[in-house]
Amino acid sequence: MRSVSLFFILFVVSSPASAHHSFDAEYNTNRPVTLTGRVVKLLWQNPHSILYVDVFDAKTSRTTSWTIELGSISNLTRLGWTQNSVKPAQEITVKGIRALSHENKVLAREITLPNGELLHSG
Repeated sequence: MRSVSLFFILFVVSSPASAHHSFDAEYNTNRPVTLTGRVVKLLWQNPHSILYVDVFDAKTSRTTSWTIELGSISNLTRLGWTQNSVKPAQEITVKGIRALSHENKVLAREITLPNGELLHSG
C-alpha cells in the first residue's frame, strides 16, 4: 500500500512539469519569420492558443497553411487580446520564430491587424 501511495504522489507531482515544454526545444530563435495571410481560425485554449493562417505565395501561386502558437489565454488577455481579436478571413501579419522541425509552424511574437494595431503574443 505504501508503494502505491508513493507512486501516486510522484505521478501527481511530476505530471505538470512534464506537460509543459521548453520553447527552445521546439523553436529556433535563429529563424525569424514574417508571414502575411488570412486567418482561418483561432483556437482560444490553454495551455497555448493556436491560430491557423493561410499564406498565399505570389511567386508559386500556392497557398500554404501555417500553425501559429500563441500564449495562454491569461497571458493574451493581459496583453489586450480577446477571443474576437482576430476573425476568420482577416488579413494579418505575424512576426515570430520558426519551428525546429521545419514544418509550417511559428511561435508568434507579435501580430499586426489590418488597422495597424499591434498585438503581442506573450
